Amino acid sequence: MELHPTYVMLFEMLMETVGASISFLTAYYSLKAFRLSGRGPLLYLHFGFTVLGVSMMSRVFGSLYIISAIAMPVSVRGVVGLISTACGVMRAVAYGLFAAAYSGERRVEMAVLIPLLVNPYTEFVCVAVMVYVVAQSAINHAFVKTSESLLVFVAFLLMLVSHVMFAMSHVRAMLYLLAHVSQLAGFISMLTMLLKVGREVGEG
Repeated sequence: MELHPTYVMLFEMLMETVGASISFLTAYYSLKAFRLSGRGPLLYLHFGFTVLGVSMMSRVFGSLYIISAIAMPVSVRGVVGLISTACGVMRAVAYGLFAAAYSGERRVEMAVLIPLLVNPYTEFVCVAVMVYVVAQSAINHAFVKTSESLLVFVAFLLMLVSHVMFAMSHVRAMLYLLAHVSQLAGFISMLTMLLKVGREVGEG
């Protein structure tokens, strides 16, 4: 089934907007949990999800720019490529902050559109950093078998899977859509954990 570029852009805008909203909410509750518990890693999560939210909103504006440029001239491609690279770098910085949290504790065809939206170099960096973060969260859950540590592990694992699918979307465009779903599910898992922790700290 051929994916129409406009529908892909609209789907991306919806998923990125929802994802950014959840990311900013996660950043807010991370900061709130940090103020209640004083745990340093929560501050890294706050900054990481804030940067991630900004990155996702930047992609929304980039998608609007693509849709408004029907003819997709070469100059537009250059700008879109720049936006994609900048967003990728911001995501890598956000994931670096997640890694720091653990180190502190311990009409355009899709074949043309996908390469503009997905930068393989920044995706490789994101995957590499997220492999470390997922490994650390898995080790943490092995030692601290709680529902909170499991939710964190699931969240980072889903985010890793999303970036693997983003990187592979050059081969199959449908993976680009599935990557957004996986990413959003990861954000929801992380937000659920923070809401749970905040409620327990508040009751304590």
